[in-house]
Amino acid sequence: MSNKNTDLAKNTIIIAFGGLSAQMVAFLLLPLYTAYLSTRAYGTVDLIIAYITLLTPVVTVELAMAGFRFLVTVREEKEQKVKVITNVLIASGRILAIFVILSVIALRYIHIPYGYLALLSIVAGSISGVFMQFGRGFGRNKIFAIGGMVTGITAAALTVLFLVVFHMGVKGVLVAGILANIFSALLIFFILGLHHYINFKQRDKEMQKELLRYSWPLVPNGVSWWVINAADRTIIAIFLGLSSNGIYAIAYKFPTAFSSVASFFNLSWTESAAMHINGRDKDKFF
Repeated sequence: MSNKNTDLAKNTIIIAFGGLSAQMVAFLLLPLYTAYLSTRAYGTVDLIIAYITLLTPVVTVELAMAGFRFLVTVREEKEQKVKVITNVLIASGRILAIFVILSVIALRYIHIPYGYLALLSIVAGSISGVFMQFGRGFGRNKIFAIGGMVTGITAAALTVLFLVVFHMGVKGVLVAGILANIFSALLIFFILGLHHYINFKQRDKEMQKELLRYSWPLVPNGVSWWVINAADRTIIAIFLGLSSNGIYAIAYKFPTAFSSVASFFNLSWTESAAMHINGRDKDKFF
């Protein structure tokens, strides 16, 4: 029991270290945003990011979490890990491809400001998210934390470059986020050696269905949290304007930092719960 509690505490600290590092970077960027972006421009960025946050779990059907959950139970079985990772990538890749095709067709007829950049943000964030959850599934939470840190630091550096040097405005902030997620995804891919766990001969339609049966009920949960945390931005933008949303978004950074603390423990707890759900002393541990 003591080992389980120790692992839970250790994993919480590791995940929190990565998450708090990214939060700190976001705080340090606030003066830059207020200096180089108008309140309207920042309100636009914040609203776009809010919708990206909404669409990502819907588009990916939360398959990243399914990958994590299934990998937790087969950590010591190389062949099973290959099977899980391969089928998660096939299923999520197919869904993302359909989404991209439909989005490109829609954007040809419907004008959405920064629509293509938002689309790229969803794709890059989805891929990065899947790889980070693979790291958690492998039990390598340090990699998960490093992925978050790298994304935050890279996004910050590129944001400074695109805003201060190239004066790209809203476009610069979005491009910085896209490139940061791509860099993080590539880094995690090679650190974990995921190329050793991809074998298309292990394609299994039944496993893909099983993954989707697990993941799709998580989508309403993700969407509901978006409604709680981000729908207010839409209402403010509609009734008060994007400038007001920009002021609100900056102020909202502070309570977000506090609420993130609970999410760090939750991430660690889901791993411990998945590992010990069938243990003899599960009642005591829970």
